Amino acid sequence: MDSFAVTAVSATFSVFGEEAVYENPAKTSSNDIVVIPKRPDDVVDAFGSAVHTSTAMFEVQVSDLPAPEKDGFIVFQSTRYVIQAKPFYKDDKRLVWRLNTYPE
Repeated sequence: MDSFAVTAVSATFSVFGEEAVYENPAKTSSNDIVVIPKRPDDVVDAFGSAVHTSTAMFEVQVSDLPAPEKDGFIVFQSTRYVIQAKPFYKDDKRLVWRLNTYPE
C-alpha cells in the first residue's frame, strides 16, 4: 500500500472529518466512524421541468469502515441517513468509500 496516500487521506480526515455512527442494515451492530459530508445539489429533468433535489453523500475511510452495506445507516448530527446504493471507492488506491444516502 502507498504510505504517502494513506498519510494524505488520514490527514484529510483528521482536518475535515466529523464524527458519525454506522449501523448495519439489520441494526445489530454499530461503529463510530469519521466522515466527510458532501451535500451536492442535483437538478434532474422530470417531464420537461427541472427539479431540484438534495442529496447527502459521505466519504469514509476504508480503515474506519471496511465493508459498508447498501441499506445500512449513517447517523450524523442527529439525523439518520440510509445508504441507498452500493458503496463505491472514491479513489484508485481504495482508501475512501463514497456513500450515497438519503435522510430516513
